Amino acid sequence: VVAGGLAVGREGGMILLSALAASLIAARLEPKKRSLFTACGAAAGVAAAYHAPLAGSLFALEMILGSLAPAALGPVAVAAGVSLGVTLFFGGGRVLYALAPLPAPDLTLYILALPLAALAALAGSAFLCGMDGTRALFDRLCRGWATPARLGLGGLIVGALSLAVPEVWGNGYSVIQRCLAAEPGLELALLFLAAKVLAMLSSAGAGAPGGFFTPTLFMGATAGLALGLALKGAGLEAGGVLVIQTTLLAMAAMLAATTHAPAMSAFMVCEISGAYGMLPALLLTALAASMAGKRLHPVSIYGLGGPKKNTTPL
Repeated sequence: VVAGGLAVGREGGMILLSALAASLIAARLEPKKRSLFTACGAAAGVAAAYHAPLAGSLFALEMILGSLAPAALGPVAVAAGVSLGVTLFFGGGRVLYALAPLPAPDLTLYILALPLAALAALAGSAFLCGMDGTRALFDRLCRGWATPARLGLGGLIVGALSLAVPEVWGNGYSVIQRCLAAEPGLELALLFLAAKVLAMLSSAGAGAPGGFFTPTLFMGATAGLALGLALKGAGLEAGGVLVIQTTLLAMAAMLAATTHAPAMSAFMVCEISGAYGMLPALLLTALAASMAGKRLHPVSIYGLGGPKKNTTPL
């Protein structure tokens, strides 16, 4: 699926494999602690895939164990830290989307945080409803089809989209880099966003196994870039710093709105960009987006059902 270019994240498989390995080890050594071992494996997978041990730890606590339980924090954090250490040993520990140092968020950014969070919550809930609807549509259209045929239909849709917008392929890593460099214009950013949403819904509806972490960050990056460029065009600022800052805020907000995990979302954006000075604004935006997103769509992307139980939004 990943090699074929469907709009899913390649990191999901890495996280699943590490969680599975930890679960199998627990089944032999400590069956009563299997959930903790699985959480440790998932944290290690996130740390290795995104070079983000803090976000990996919070992911395991918030999304797998369901709470920030102090008793589990130690083992999960150690697993994530060791995983990053191994990644660094093999030369893969660079920051994924390294940015030049950004100034501390000013009052303008904090004023924008809550409206941006509200927009992300609306967009996130609409996307989750779209995933439910697309899966139901594929169930009706593909009733009785073999799995390869259903996946082929999803691939055909993504392929048709890619004829006009090749950026819909894969998880969107390169486009996120371009957004954080403020390269695409307003119209191009909106085009990327619309095409990627359609590609993601087609991939999810077809039952493609893979991740939605990075594709969700793609949606946030393109939407945040478009907002920043619009504000810049309105004369809100002369430089380009606000454009980058709104892009980062939207990435955290969109991730929080779909996962309902605000702490993980804020730290994830910090660690993949190196913009730790943005953490207060990111936490505020992610928390607001998560709270509003829960009200609009109580079930997060990790709780979406449907007939394809073997798929995962990791």
